[in-house]
Amino acid sequence: MQVIDLAVRPSKGATPERVLELSCDPEAGVIGDHGSSRRRQITLLSTEQWQRACEQVGREVAWTTRRANLLVSGGSFGPEHDGRKLRIGAVEILIHGELVPCQQMEDQQPGLLQSLQPDWRGGLHGEIITAGTIRPGDVLEVLD
Repeated sequence: MQVIDLAVRPSKGATPERVLELSCDPEAGVIGDHGSSRRRQITLLSTEQWQRACEQVGREVAWTTRRANLLVSGGSFGPEHDGRKLRIGAVEILIHGELVPCQQMEDQQPGLLQSLQPDWRGGLHGEIITAGTIRPGDVLEVLD
């Protein structure tokens, strides 16, 4: 899998802003992002799964609508990723689970909430274990 695009939300409720790189820190999470819990410092979304959700609603929807930090291509996420470590560049992430879609998805696009629910289409969330910078083009490796 490979990183395609990156985004941060500078404050809660803010529109996601696409960025050229993500600086990641085990204590602070994604620098410039609005903040989250220790277990949900960073979020990842698969292009392939997002496309399936968009096809189901019959409309192309910008990936930033999902409010994830990373968009990756070349595969899908699922329960087999839960509890695993990922490496993207120098950054290591411990995956803590599925990024469960919420009502805001439905508010953005009717049908989107339901289309994101199957097969972990909503993405993953995790904790940053090793600091570093993530850029488009970086390869995502599953460790362990």
